[in-house]
Amino acid sequence: MYLLDTTTLYASCFFIYFEFNEPNAPDFLQAIDDLESYLVRRFICGFTTAGYNRIFLNKLLAEMVRESKSDATTLRRKLLSLSGDSQKWPEDAEFRDRLA
Repeated sequence: MYLLDTTTLYASCFFIYFEFNEPNAPDFLQAIDDLESYLVRRFICGFTTAGYNRIFLNKLLAEMVRESKSDATTLRRKLLSLSGDSQKWPEDAEFRDRLA
């Protein structure tokens, strides 16, 4: 996780994990898959990791706690709403172009 500079993601992962209490629940696995996709796509596309503390702690985690929502759909919606090169979740076309 240090290569991707994702230590600030731990708190969000723990929150989601403890909310589900079932590590094999499909919703939990989808949430973790989405977080992984977000990180890997941003890494492959060459986007900065500089704002991850604001994204994961101040935005995603704070909003999910405030709204009492930890489901995968809410997390995905929040990740997809992020914009700009410092936050966005790269779309399929952009990701494929970087892999080529």
